[in-house]
Amino acid sequence: MTKKYRKYSPDAVDLQRREQIGSLLKEYRIDNLMSRDELAEEYAISRSLIERVEAGKNITLQTYFRICDILMADPVKIMDVIND
Repeated sequence: MTKKYRKYSPDAVDLQRREQIGSLLKEYRIDNLMSRDELAEEYAISRSLIERVEAGKNITLQTYFRICDILMADPVKIMDVIND
């Protein structure tokens, strides 16, 4: 017998968290007077990934950790801020 899994459907809280992560990245980029292209080149990530994050799109855990590296922030502390 095979297990059936429900398809993941993000709720409002998930969407809000993703938007907040995107806002943090955008704020960092703007505060440092960087375009998306400049940020992408500086941190060796794609411009389209930056666009996805800033737009609040779904990201992988690996991408989340990469964003935390760029922001020089502890991933747990960012989640604490977002959850408050």
